[in-house]
Amino acid sequence: MKALPALHPSIVKASLAANAAEMDVQAAAEYLADAMARIHGGKWRIDISHEHHFIMIVNRARDNDPIKPKEGGVV
Repeated sequence: MKALPALHPSIVKASLAANAAEMDVQAAAEYLADAMARIHGGKWRIDISHEHHFIMIVNRARDNDPIKPKEGGVV
């Protein structure tokens, strides 16, 4: 079996730094979701998109609520 070539130390260091930063982002989002739960109650969903540079924290209970028309509104 042929051994794989070793990665350059700077590539390994950059990869580890990126992984650590991703874990920091996840931890921050979890902290915010927990704070929202303590303030508003319910369970909160975290959606992190590194591709779109976007983080969303949403109350899960509201995801399941049916859409209701306004009072006196036309359906």
